[in-house]
Parts: sequence; C-alpha cells; structure tokens
Amino acid sequence: MLQTRLTRLTSPRAIAWLLAGLVCVLGLTVVLYSRHTNGSLALLLVSLGLASLAAWSMYLLYCLDRAFQQAQHKIEQFNRLLAENVDERATALQVANINLKMEVVERRAMEAELFRYREHLEEIVAQRTEMLEKANLHLLDEIAQRKKAERKLFEQKERAQVTLASIGDAVVTTDAKGQVVYLNPVAEELIGWHNAQAKGQPIADMMHLLNEATREPIENPVESCFRENAHAIANNVSLLIRRDGKEIPISDSAAPIRDREHNIIGAVMVFHDVATERQLTQQLSYQATHDALTGLANRQEFELRLSRVLQSAKEDHTEHALMFLDLDHFKQVNDTSGHAAGDELLRRIAVLFKHAIRQRDTLARLGGDEFGLLLERCTMLQAEAIAKELLHHINAFVLDWSGISHKVGLSIGMVAINQDSVSLSTLLSAADSACYESKRNGRNRYSVYASAPRL
Repeated sequence: MLQTRLTRLTSPRAIAWLLAGLVCVLGLTVVLYSRHTNGSLALLLVSLGLASLAAWSMYLLYCLDRAFQQAQHKIEQFNRLLAENVDERATALQVANINLKMEVVERRAMEAELFRYREHLEEIVAQRTEMLEKANLHLLDEIAQRKKAERKLFEQKERAQVTLASIGDAVVTTDAKGQVVYLNPVAEELIGWHNAQAKGQPIADMMHLLNEATREPIENPVESCFRENAHAIANNVSLLIRRDGKEIPISDSAAPIRDREHNIIGAVMVFHDVATERQLTQQLSYQATHDALTGLANRQEFELRLSRVLQSAKEDHTEHALMFLDLDHFKQVNDTSGHAAGDELLRRIAVLFKHAIRQRDTLARLGGDEFGLLLERCTMLQAEAIAKELLHHINAFVLDWSGISHKVGLSIGMVAINQDSVSLSTLLSAADSACYESKRNGRNRYSVYASAPRL
C-alpha cells in the first residue's frame, strides 16, 4: 500500500497540480506584496511570466502524463505477457523438475545396479587374480623345470658334440630334406668342407660317391635311407670323391632320426676311411697266402687253387698240369755260404721261374727248396716244353756270393689234371713220386707220372 501511495504522489499529474498550486501561491503573494509597494506594472509582468510558465508547465505535464500513461499501458501489457511466460516457464520447470526427479531415481537405481555389478566384478577379479597367481606359480615352476631340462639338454648336446668331435669316424647329420646340419671334424677332413660352409647344403652335393668296382655314381645312403625308410643302410664298396678330387675308399652306413611319433626328422651318416684297413687286410691276406721270402704263393694258397682247378677239370672236362720243382744241391749253398746266401738264391730262383711261365700259371713255394707249379688249361705236351724252359734257365743260373759261385740243378715231377683225377691228395702224391723219379734218374731233369692213381 505504501508503494502504491508513493507511486500516486510521484505521478506527473500530481506534480502538475503541485506546480499549479505553487504558481497560485506565488501570484497571491505578489499581489499582496504589490498592494503595499504600489508596483502594479512589475507585478503584472511577473504575473504574466508566472502564468506563461504555469501554462507551459501544464502543457509539459500533460505531455508527460500521456507518455506516462502509454508507458504504464505497455508495462501492463508486458507484465501480462511476462506473467503468461512465467506460467509457461513454471509449468516447464515443473515438468523438468518431475523429469529430473525421475532421472535421479533412475540414476540412483542404476548406481545401485552398478554398485552390485562392481561388487560382482570385484569378486570375479579376485577369483581371477587368485587363479592367475596359481597359474603364475605353476608357470614359474614349469619355467624352472624347463630351464633345468634345457640345462640337461644343453649338457647332453655339448657331451654329444664333444663325443662326435672326438670319435674316429666321420659323422654327418641332416634334416628331413637331406640338408646338412652338422659335420664333425673327421667328416670335414674327409669331405673337404667346413661345417659352416656345409650347413644347409644337400648332402648329395657335398658327397659324390662312386661304386668302387664299376666307378658308376651311387645313391647317397642318406637318400636311400629316406626313400626306403630303412633303419640303416651299409655300403662297403663306396668311393668318396673329395672336394679337391681325391678319391677315398670308405665304409658307410646311414640311419633315420625319428621323433616321439616315429616320424623321420633327419638322418645320421657314419663313415670312415678304409684305405689303411684295406691295405692292412690286403697285407694280411697276402701274408696268409704268400711266402714271406720269395713273394710266391704259399702251400695253403697253392692247394686251394689246385682244388678249384681239379673241380673245374671234373665239371668242364678241361685239362691242366701239376709240377713239383725240387732244387738240387741247395743244401750245399747253405752249408758253404750260410742261410743268407740260400735265401738270396731262393729269391732269385723265384724271379727266374716267373719269367719262364705263363701269366695265368700259379707258382708257389711249398717249403724249403721245393716249389709247386700249376699250369691251367695246359696239355702235357705244353707242360713238357715249359719244364724244358725251366731247366734251361736253371742251368744258366749262377749265384755269386762272397766270391763263391753257386750253381744248382732242378728235378721236376709232372702229372696231368683231368676228369679222371681222383683227389687233391692223389695228385700231390703223384707229382711228388714223379719228382722223386727225376732225382733217382740223375737229377736236373723232368719225369711225367704215367697215370693218375685211383682209389
């Protein structure tokens, strides 16, 4: 109410009436004052000025009042519009408030659900963490065991490599494609390739093998091993062609390397140089079949060859001849100049006999000063011609030893070998009898056994 009264007192209309009253009071004051001062003209002028001022003030107040009324009208319209907008805003705010409350309720429900889900996740995470910790412990234990196994495997590998490096045989390992994985030092030496150079190369390109007898290329045992899926393949007639072209006889074998499922994952080839072995074997074989002094076949080898010839005569109806050769006066050489002179005489006689016989014939020292001669595919007529040649050579032979000249003679006994010959012993006995006959008839001659003895 106080605000309403203040609004009315300060309105333009109230102010205008206040000014009009003020002019009247001033005019009345001037009149009263002029009555005492007799200033009518001045009073009139003042009255007119005041009246004009009052009239102008009234006009201004009128205009101001109209403008105030218009403004007040617009303010009322604005207030009405504002009130309408406020109502709409209030309604919208109420709706928004309701929606916000619902959203808050939903948010709280969601937060509660999220809290429960979080607790569930934390429980799952705790379980998973426990499982991971157990798995981690198991993994650490497995890693420790694997490291231990790796150490053992490394030790075994080192031991195997040291073993392979120290053994006398050459060792080559390959993968399942036949490509070289490892060469030990002996294999490097025999093949002519270093391990680093050979690694990854096909073994067939590294090792060129020939058949020692035919000199034809042969398949590498590793390739044969893969092709035949065999446990091991051995070949004792291989000739290895080194990288520098040198030929080395080898004895080789190969075996597949299998995994736990018995699948072939590679192969190992073992070989060694047999040149020394063969030389030694040949030497032993030679010593076993030949006389150490003269280099001729010994009695055992001679009888072996004689048995084969006898068998051939019986089966193929071929004719051969057997001779016993016994030196005359040989004992005098030993007694006069010693055994060294006798040995030298035997060696020279052996050379002399070799030049007098055919290449296919077998000359042997049977013992002491006795020799045997096997003439293969030879008639008795041809044998007699060879006997005469031997006698000619022996009669022309002279051994000079320490200023002493030594001459010896030769008694020969011959026997035919044919399908009627009975056995080895009968042949030897017949030849020995014929030789004895030559000695009994004066030595330095040959005698032919009349007919082969029969059982």
